Amino acid sequence: MEKITLKKYITHNNKYVLFLVCAGVISALYTLSGAISYQTGQFLPLLDFELNTPLVPWTIWIYIVLYPLYIIWCLLSYKDETELNKLLYAFHAVTIFSCFIFIIYPVNYPRELYPLDSDMLKINELLFRFVRLVDKPSNCLPSLHVGFCFSFAFGWLRTDKIKFSISFLIATVIAISTLTTKQHYAYDIIAGFLVAVTSFYIFDKLTVIKE
Repeated sequence: MEKITLKKYITHNNKYVLFLVCAGVISALYTLSGAISYQTGQFLPLLDFELNTPLVPWTIWIYIVLYPLYIIWCLLSYKDETELNKLLYAFHAVTIFSCFIFIIYPVNYPRELYPLDSDMLKINELLFRFVRLVDKPSNCLPSLHVGFCFSFAFGWLRTDKIKFSISFLIATVIAISTLTTKQHYAYDIIAGFLVAVTSFYIFDKLTVIKE
């Protein structure tokens, strides 16, 4: 099969500016899709193990602090520009596809089942309130937290097996935190992982990067 040629648009010289631009565009798409679907989302049945999994307050640090630090570390550490470009194309594909699903098939998470405990550490409570304020409950399926984290882990697959293993482990921990912070269903995690795998496969196997 003939591969699709994609333009090389990111280099080590311009990556910092492009990272900021991409972050802004992704934030806008995510916010817009949440605003559109917020009132129409449906609830999915919680699985038994989800019902038996309590809200674990300290894991909000994994969900909201470790997550961006992990992505920044990945972006600043990639050395191979070809892999970096393929990764960013895949990253865009994950974003666009996920936001499209958020709009046409919005899924809400029942956060009201998990009120914030007054005994919770104040800093943890503030982080939870911030997340619940800015992150609409309808942007659930697939989980972008999971999709992004595993996409960036796959960015190491061809070039550094040790970093790939570390990244995959971190991505798994972050995926688990989406359950313990009561932000996502198990279905969202599976969907996010599958979107990441599919996107990586398409851009890794079916495309070539040219100047």
